[in-house]
Amino acid sequence: MSILSFFERGNRYKDNDTEIKMKALAEKAVVYAKQLKYDFDYKRESVEELEVVLKYYENAAKKVNLSDSETWELALAFGAYLGEVLLATGLKRAGFRWVEADGVPILIKDEKTNVSPATKVYKRLKNGKEDNIVPFFDIALCIAKKK
Repeated sequence: MSILSFFERGNRYKDNDTEIKMKALAEKAVVYAKQLKYDFDYKRESVEELEVVLKYYENAAKKVNLSDSETWELALAFGAYLGEVLLATGLKRAGFRWVEADGVPILIKDEKTNVSPATKVYKRLKNGKEDNIVPFFDIALCIAKKK
């Protein structure tokens, strides 16, 4: 469903399946991080640790030549975690929630205000540190505070 059609339909969802899926995927990221001796706790400080974990997975993905779809699956888990931290640290209070738009989970507030943590993590895994997630996190919080 596109973002526009989401709003044209009156914003009606019985159960937010995307929210449930993203919480489950975030827990997968917590398990992956624990394997590397990091304890993700859904707080701001864990975003710095997430960046370190993503560097590890970026290097590992290159070594084993992960396909784009395999990289996307990894990005979904870590993007879900990043999104859940964003929600916990300010976006939820600002009115953001998970929805799926054109097959991609995003955090959305209104028709013009949304962020895509999974897409950002995918770019981080593919492009390296030039797509560092820490500035993305900080900017998303700033956007939430202004709206």
